[in-house]
Amino acid sequence: MSVRRISKVEELLPTLHEIGTNKNRLPMELRGWVNVLELYVQLQHTDLLTTSIESLAAGGKYRKYFAATCDYPPDRGGYGKTLAATMVGDFTSWKIRKFDQQVWERRFAHLVVPTWEIARYLFTPDVENAFRTYDVKEYTIRWLPKLVNTVNHFNETGEWLGLYDFKCLTCGKGISFWTYVNSEDCPYCSGKVRDQQSL
Repeated sequence: MSVRRISKVEELLPTLHEIGTNKNRLPMELRGWVNVLELYVQLQHTDLLTTSIESLAAGGKYRKYFAATCDYPPDRGGYGKTLAATMVGDFTSWKIRKFDQQVWERRFAHLVVPTWEIARYLFTPDVENAFRTYDVKEYTIRWLPKLVNTVNHFNETGEWLGLYDFKCLTCGKGISFWTYVNSEDCPYCSGKVRDQQSL
């Protein structure tokens, strides 16, 4: 499947935030796998004396080409409101601190969706049993071989096969996890890919 490129801030910020959130939920032994395509995403939350700051940075291992922050108000109501907004995908309180769009488009835009899927896969490898937890040994035996094979194929061909197997509800053809999660129109039949209640 062709890889969707993401370099517009309104799509990039929530996607990178989700990558960072899922990465931070993983056991330390698995976090490095999120960077396997060499898009590095760090999400940090810092509590200061009077406020809290959440910062998001992404790009290469040693140099970031995208950075954003959110200053959470010190009062309980403002903090909660800002946090809730971020959790439901409202990033109006966030400020872009750095974004080299030319470099991003050239080096990282094609890595965002695969990295997003890798972070999701490592956090929830089996969507049918989404609330089940796995130990690192079980990940290594059961889930990482598929990730390694998919990444190797992507590095050799540029084609992202995906880590989940989803089919369009309308035509039955295989669709990307991104298309499924975001309820986009099927790339083959333009039909509905899933029921709104699923996932």
